[in-house]
Amino acid sequence: MKLDESQSFFLEKFKDHTKNFDVDFMILTGSAGTGKTELIKECVEYLKNNNFGHQCLAFTGRAASVLRSRGLENASTITSWLYRLNNKDTHEKKLNPFDNFIFFIDESSMISNSAIIFDDKEPVLDFQLDEIMWSTFRHIKCKNILFVFVGDKNQLPPIRHDYCPALNEDYLSNRYGLIGKSYSLKTMHRQTSESNIPKLAENFLSFDNEFSRAIPPIAEIEKDVQIIDNSEVVDIFFDLYFEDKHDVKIITATNKKADYYNFLIKEKLSTGKSKYFTPYQIPKDNLEPQKGDILQIFKNSRNRNYEIFNGQFLEVLELGRVTETILKKGNSIFDNIPFITQQLKVDTISDSGERDSKPIFIEISIDHLVNSYVLTKQEYEYFEDRDVGMLNKIRTYIESIQNSKKIYYDKSYNPVLTRYGYAITGHKAQGGGWKNIIIDFSGFNKDGGHLPPSWIYTAITRAKSNLFIANYPTEENNE
Repeated sequence: MKLDESQSFFLEKFKDHTKNFDVDFMILTGSAGTGKTELIKECVEYLKNNNFGHQCLAFTGRAASVLRSRGLENASTITSWLYRLNNKDTHEKKLNPFDNFIFFIDESSMISNSAIIFDDKEPVLDFQLDEIMWSTFRHIKCKNILFVFVGDKNQLPPIRHDYCPALNEDYLSNRYGLIGKSYSLKTMHRQTSESNIPKLAENFLSFDNEFSRAIPPIAEIEKDVQIIDNSEVVDIFFDLYFEDKHDVKIITATNKKADYYNFLIKEKLSTGKSKYFTPYQIPKDNLEPQKGDILQIFKNSRNRNYEIFNGQFLEVLELGRVTETILKKGNSIFDNIPFITQQLKVDTISDSGERDSKPIFIEISIDHLVNSYVLTKQEYEYFEDRDVGMLNKIRTYIESIQNSKKIYYDKSYNPVLTRYGYAITGHKAQGGGWKNIIIDFSGFNKDGGHLPPSWIYTAITRAKSNLFIANYPTEENNE
């Protein structure tokens, strides 16, 4: 790889810091497409050649799988790594042979370190950055440890934050008493040379934690983007889809709006009813999964045969049997919703559509895939609730009639949760990149307030070449 000036500067500083260990952490920031992952690879090669220990980590399983696909073979999620720190083999095989150990933590903008205190229920705690620091220094006895936090501080911050703690030099220094340096990549490599996307994205950078800073009016950005009418979104999507179905995504503010587009798209893609479902199981035949469909995972799922992660994309290769469980009928919402699953043969795919070439058989929840749009908000929230919701009640019911204690691990009653992956939310798009992006800003001022500039910046910078915008916020359409 030929390094640009800012990349070369960072690599030289990295080599200096790993010779002297005069800092405890380095922060590497840069917009999407500035070559952060490729630079991590260069650093890893240097470490391998000089007998340094290293570990690549990522906030999400999807991000970790992307790192592995780019040649960083030992990439793992932060959660998995912290769990393995308690394993004796981890220390004997991965850590003890080394005096010096370097951690690369990708997508660090997503790492949270906060809590919400409620009057009437238990607080919500999410101190993952604290956990990383505490667990590392407690378990790892290497002479020198260096953290390299990598990310884009202008992207969406973690939930409950208006900034990114793991990419903030002052925060790391003040909270943990560590010494560190920050470095930034400047040159854009992802977008084509004629693209105006980097220039457009600059309109939505937040300075000095200006979380509520107003976004620019449409007149200031329309020269750098293709403004389209709401009625054109699906037609433009299909124009691009039939060129390459893996090179286009619609990005929306809410899951409900994404489902709206996904089902409009499915309606056009559908080849008709299959043999797998009875009429009452799916309200519209065109919503049935079919060969070639793209799905997106909505919850990490692991068993002895596979490991797939929240945010990953799958392509459907073959359709399988449908199974239905109906509990005793009653008057509650739960008692009147059938529990339907389908077996699919799928392969994980990269953002560009490259298959992993390791097909797996999974059991998906049809309720989650289809009823996410069909059910009322109350019904769907009931289905989704992790503690008292539908899936939990089904496990309890099956355990009682089968006298089984292992139902929680039975894939038939712990299906993979998916949605169609043609239209996705800005949060689910984070970390990805496609040639063509269509952003629909509908709902900009709903569901808890304005979308921050960081949301818009994140959505815009997913585009590699072409960007289309519909329903950009104005006083008339977003009050």
